[in-house]
Amino acid sequence: MEKKKLVIITSPNGAGLSSAKFVYEENGFFITENPPSESIEAILKSYKGFDNNFTKFCLMIHVKVASRIIKIIKKYEKDFDIDFILLIASKESILSRYALTRHIHPRSILEGISLENAVDEDLVDAKEIAPLADYVLDTSSLSIKELRKALLSELEGEAEEKCNITFMSFGIKNGIPLGLDMVLDTRSLPNPYWVDDLKELTGNDQEVIDYLMSFPETKVLLDEFTRFLTYVLETVKKAARPSYNIGICCSGGQHRSTFVANYLAAYFKNDFAVRVLHRDTPND
Repeated sequence: MEKKKLVIITSPNGAGLSSAKFVYEENGFFITENPPSESIEAILKSYKGFDNNFTKFCLMIHVKVASRIIKIIKKYEKDFDIDFILLIASKESILSRYALTRHIHPRSILEGISLENAVDEDLVDAKEIAPLADYVLDTSSLSIKELRKALLSELEGEAEEKCNITFMSFGIKNGIPLGLDMVLDTRSLPNPYWVDDLKELTGNDQEVIDYLMSFPETKVLLDEFTRFLTYVLETVKKAARPSYNIGICCSGGQHRSTFVANYLAAYFKNDFAVRVLHRDTPND
């Protein structure tokens, strides 16, 4: 049986741990944040017991307890494919980030010390555990976009730098869904709703697909959509966006939009992590 993936990430506060969380979360990892060392064995045992829908896990741990937790995790190397990632940054960069966000350093509160001393303590802990890390990434001069790209390059297979693209079909009469980045309109195509044999079917049915594809304007529209989206989605990928949501509308959301959403998802599936949602398609 293939081992489950376990990534452990730690960093001094202010070195990018929060940003790293979203990268792994968006790539299908089950995230556990700041667990106490006393709970690690129980957490790992629960990970082992998860069903096969959960195969990737990420522990985000405080640099202060990292060495202690790593020692415990090493006992489970036979059960997990383990990577240990350390994010670091210069003292100047971290202090600058705290000045910008005005956040309070956790150690300042817990240990009653100044921000500068708290950062110093974190950096001492980071230096101590650096030899244990599989990957050390200095975030001092990285933008959030560059940090994302660096972490994505470390992920395997399915977590290559693939943006998650959602194609959602819907009927304009039922309103536009929230959270869309773009809407494409298919109402210029002939409407199968007005064909008696097709009225009760949907854009998932072969009869509807054959009907729509029998019209030259369908091919023209699909060619224009794919040409346009090829350009748009490349810019989305270059911007390292984690997701992009494209709405496909028709009048009722049953025939044309469903067919086109399926077509576009199939067209782009090799270059992006694609999913299709049909909000208003009956029985979908």
